[in-house]
Amino acid sequence: MYNKPLVIEESSYSRNVWFIKSVNESKVEDLLEPNYWSNVAQVLRAGDRIEVVPDDRHYFVELFVLGASKNWAKVVLLRNITLYKDNEKEVGTEFVIDFGGPHKWRVRTTTGDVLVKDLETKEAASIWLEKHKKDMK
Repeated sequence: MYNKPLVIEESSYSRNVWFIKSVNESKVEDLLEPNYWSNVAQVLRAGDRIEVVPDDRHYFVELFVLGASKNWAKVVLLRNITLYKDNEKEVGTEFVIDFGGPHKWRVRTTTGDVLVKDLETKEAASIWLEKHKKDMK
């Protein structure tokens, strides 16, 4: 049946798996553009995989590198998992709930004063804000 011997080797000899923490504004469609990878393309090679998670962790994407050069990389989407849909900042009349990068989810006043930070999820920020509003009455 198969006359040619198979070659087997540990996958780390053949390819790399890279992790990219993207900015929240990066959409999955952006990741598929060859120029998106211009600042890291020089380390990528065909066969590599790239895992992408934005700062607020609202999605997980896995890509396969088809080819790369000095300032571009051609990738295809292997997996796109939405971890939670509601990652947009929420603006009320007095308060803003948004993702603050290293400060995670936070609640601010519309004038910019941070009331609480380092909350793991938007839902936790909403719960905190509701309790804060009740305490203020």
